[in-house]
Amino acid sequence: MTPNKLSVNKMKRIKIIKQIPRKTGPILGLLLLLLLGMGSFASAQSLDDYLREAAENNPNLEALFNDYQAALELVPQVGALPDPSLSIGYYIQPIQTRNGPTQGGITIGQQFPWFGTLKARKDVASQSAAAKFWEFNSAKNDLFFNIRQNWYQLFELEERIRITKENIDLLNYLETLATQKYETGKASMADVITVQLKIREAENQLALLQLNKKPLVHSFNNFLNRDPEENIQIPESIPLEELPNENNLEIVFQQNPQMKTLNAMKKAAKEQQRVAKLQGRPNISLSVQYVSIGRISGDDQMVPVTNGKNVIMPMVGVSIPLYRKKYNALKKEANFNLKSIEAKEIALKNDLSLAYTQIMEGLKASQLSIALYKEQIAQGKQALTLTIKDFSTGKKSYEEVLRIQGELLVYELSSVEAKVSFNTTVAQLNQLAATELEI
Repeated sequence: MTPNKLSVNKMKRIKIIKQIPRKTGPILGLLLLLLLGMGSFASAQSLDDYLREAAENNPNLEALFNDYQAALELVPQVGALPDPSLSIGYYIQPIQTRNGPTQGGITIGQQFPWFGTLKARKDVASQSAAAKFWEFNSAKNDLFFNIRQNWYQLFELEERIRITKENIDLLNYLETLATQKYETGKASMADVITVQLKIREAENQLALLQLNKKPLVHSFNNFLNRDPEENIQIPESIPLEELPNENNLEIVFQQNPQMKTLNAMKKAAKEQQRVAKLQGRPNISLSVQYVSIGRISGDDQMVPVTNGKNVIMPMVGVSIPLYRKKYNALKKEANFNLKSIEAKEIALKNDLSLAYTQIMEGLKASQLSIALYKEQIAQGKQALTLTIKDFSTGKKSYEEVLRIQGELLVYELSSVEAKVSFNTTVAQLNQLAATELEI
């Protein structure tokens, strides 16, 4: 597998416009708030668009991808022969030989590592580059999870703000109702003051929620390497994520990029063992020496036939790996590296197995909570509507209205938390099996 160029087609952002009715008739407005809610169908920029933007712009990913590219360039370096040598000599005081005086010479040589050494070195570099590639993918996988988690946290915050605003609208309605009953002598001033305190408490909670939004927005934009203040489009509703089609621990072991990183490192360590063994073998050198010979002047009968004839001398040499301590140390180093990687592989499998078990149990718990809160919200809305009607006729106390209203608020907030927890846990499962690397 080779990395594709990280590219993204940036889509135009569409702002969400929320229009919330602030005032309605007493009973009709209450029913609208409780039964219909304030959901809209405005569209927003897709989360996948943000993931692509992060894949293109995140500086940590860019750094790791460049590390991988640099590692690839090491392969041809370690697989190349040493540079040939060329030496030129000149005799300041020529040496007289039978064929004439020596004038100078040229020697050209090439050294060759032992058979298979270059290929083994290339294999080590190739597997090391593959490990860098999977380190890049692992970082990309983690980045995508962090973005999804941040995205769901923003959605949860927006939902808490929306529910809190709905709660304030409901409390305002209850305040109006309590005031009307107080004016007619059917309620005490304590009821009015109690609901006013509840309103102030809810408004303070709303202000705190709005303050919490800025750090989440900054964090999200930081992942995308853009202006911290840039607006993020969060949809009105996020459906529950679907579980991966292939979902088992063996798939996680096969696809997890950290496991693939260790697999590549293990292959590199095994090749390094072969390199260490081959480096203990002699290197072979081939060279050719050319010596220039001057002519001897004199009687032709005294001058040899080879007078002035230059000399060409092929030579073969071998290095003698005499000092075995360093070669033995190289072998031990390679062996220890391999054992270390194998131990890390076992530890990672244990961690992945534990994480997978916890995730699956978390998904079951979230699904049960979502179903429970859905039922409780429906029943709570019905109970609150009936209790308010009974309060209007004097059949129920004001404390009972506030108690049911408080329980309903807890159910709604807990439902949002359970849905976000489910989606975040699905994202963790996708992170383990690296199902989103091609986004």
